Amino acid sequence: MCYDEFKAAILEILKDFYENDAEIGVAEVMKNNGFKLEGLWIRDKESDVNMAPLVYLQNVYRKYQGGLPLEDCVGEIIDFANMNAFPNELMNVSSMILNEWEFVK
Repeated sequence: MCYDEFKAAILEILKDFYENDAEIGVAEVMKNNGFKLEGLWIRDKESDVNMAPLVYLQNVYRKYQGGLPLEDCVGEIIDFANMNAFPNELMNVSSMILNEWEFVK
């Protein structure tokens, strides 16, 4: 399976898994060395947080090419997203601090 087919399959499985509970997307990220990567993000629709951790799809694809089954690739993505999700409480405090001029200056 080529990278684009892999990406489409991952997105389809994730959308089926989360149904309507999460927003899922892919963002192109320009690294400092000019290298472009695609990062997949999963964000809880009910969350007030506008940020989500990125899983670089090229890294997961390399594992797939090395023999990791597609289902295990999806599992790794879900595990990573869950372990690195931003807690609402932390983000509410952070956004409050960043939005208040007295705290920022």
